[in-house]
Order: sequence, then structure tokens, then C-alpha cells
Amino acid sequence: MFKRGTFVLLLMIGIVSAPVLSPAVAQAASAEVIDVGNSICPLSGDPVNPGFSYVHEGKQYHFCCAQCIKKFKKNPAKYIAAMHTAHSGGGHAEEGHSGHGGEEHAGHSHG
Repeated sequence: MFKRGTFVLLLMIGIVSAPVLSPAVAQAASAEVIDVGNSICPLSGDPVNPGFSYVHEGKQYHFCCAQCIKKFKKNPAKYIAAMHTAHSGGGHAEEGHSGHGGEEHAGHSHG
């Protein structure tokens, strides 16, 4: 009887101490990431590099380099909006920016 009581007690402790997820957290944990499938970097306008992507609000965006990801993280809404504008013929996110050429990418080549 002692062993059975101990088992029940341990089982109850395990159930009581199990983490409880709120519905929103549970939904987010089970949600799949949606690949937006962009082939052009939303910052530079260069072709994306398969090694550089970032997930923002459940969507995976692709980039040409790590520096572009870093800049995207500072203001995702700006670059997401620019992606939509570019698709509708409105141009590029970075006015006056054509590809890479500044010191921000020193030692970095898209070869």
C-alpha cells in the first residue's frame, strides 16, 4: 500500500507542477513558419543568399547577407511595406540604394 500511495502522490505532484500554457502561447508554439519566398533582398535589392533568413511574426524572410538581417530587425515594418510596394511596382525600400557598395559590407562579397 505504501508504494501505491507514493506513486499516486508523485503522479499528483507531476500533474500539478506541469507547466500550463495559455491558449495564445500554445497556438504560437504549434504554428508553422510561413516562408514568404522572396528571391530579392528587401534591403539591398540583390538576390538572396540561401544561408541568410530571419523569421519575423511567423514569416520567414530571406536576405543577401547578415548585415541586411541586422538592419531589417531594427525596423521590420518599413522593409515589409517596401517589399509590398516593390511587388506593386513602387520601387525599392532604400531610396538611392542600389545593391551593396558601402563600408557597411567591407570584406563581404556576394560573388
